[in-house]
Amino acid sequence: MEDNLRNMHIDEDMKANLVIPNFPHDNPSTNLSLSLVGRFLTDRQICTQIMKERMADVWQPRRGEAIKEIALGLFLFQFFHQIDMQRILKGGPWSFDCHLLILSTIKKGNILSQVPLYTVPFWVQVHLLPVGFMSLIVGQSIANYIGEFLDYDVKNSSDLWRSFMRIRVLIDVKKPLKKAKRIKKPDGEATVVFFKYERLGTYYFFCGLLGHTDKNCDKLFNMEQDDGQREWGPYLRADPRGATRGSVGYVQKIQIAGMRQSRNLT
Repeated sequence: MEDNLRNMHIDEDMKANLVIPNFPHDNPSTNLSLSLVGRFLTDRQICTQIMKERMADVWQPRRGEAIKEIALGLFLFQFFHQIDMQRILKGGPWSFDCHLLILSTIKKGNILSQVPLYTVPFWVQVHLLPVGFMSLIVGQSIANYIGEFLDYDVKNSSDLWRSFMRIRVLIDVKKPLKKAKRIKKPDGEATVVFFKYERLGTYYFFCGLLGHTDKNCDKLFNMEQDDGQREWGPYLRADPRGATRGSVGYVQKIQIAGMRQSRNLT
């Protein structure tokens, strides 16, 4: 339907702008500056009522929220205080029923169904960094390789027991997750660092895409048969229990899993 509208011929009469007089101001009850548009990264239909209850229970905004499905699979999340909305944006990624939620702010003039919903912020742990590499400059460079740099966890870097760096990265869900990268100083030797993603949702080990399954993977179905080879694995998930704090055994597991992939760095 939308493609048909875009391809419609525009005649001379339609080209003239129709100016709307006495254009109404924003209604406080539908203030777009306090609203987010979002979708869940899944092909399945979301049970809207259960999702509303679950997100309200998880978020617990001080001034409340209102959630409305404005199109199939597209939701408007309205808040009633800027602090509540910013806390939700900074606290992500969020998910419902293991389906990742992609959120975006709304600008005046946006057509909600056309707002790009492809990027999600993640805290990414960078493991096996050599001594002297735990710095903001290094974190920015690595983050911009993974996606787009957003933030650097200074508190994590100041903890001597921490064996990894934490960086906030805006990740494009249309691209496979980055697993590892060779890094080096201008006059130094190269070393491989490995990435682990906090609160990582469902992703397919064959193609490395978030919210993806074998049922709709074009890359898998372009093969004559599944050879069972997987370039990604569960080792990209950060341990939710915080077992990364100074654990030698944990680091060894990263090395073993990661080195199996070091020949296929992306």
